[in-house]
Amino acid sequence: MPKQGNILEVGCGHGLFVHYLALASSQRRVLGVDIDPRKIDAALKTVGTATNVTFAAGDALKPPAGPFDCIVYVDMLYLLDEAQTAACIKATVERMG
Repeated sequence: MPKQGNILEVGCGHGLFVHYLALASSQRRVLGVDIDPRKIDAALKTVGTATNVTFAAGDALKPPAGPFDCIVYVDMLYLLDEAQTAACIKATVERMG
């Protein structure tokens, strides 16, 4: 994991790993996206004064524009079938810087 740069977590849920990454290095700008707006609402309530954390509702198959220095999937690819997993990885790799 790079100590600095733009990091994207796809399928961030309530944002636990996003916060970990942001706290571990203030030189990271971490964006967490999840398809469930309720989880994003919960994650947004935990940001506090952190300036290097952002959350947004989004689809894993249509990730936000990058570029990103690193893209992370934590405990979410199992929710997709084989074709969706390939499409998700292809779409996010295209966002790499």
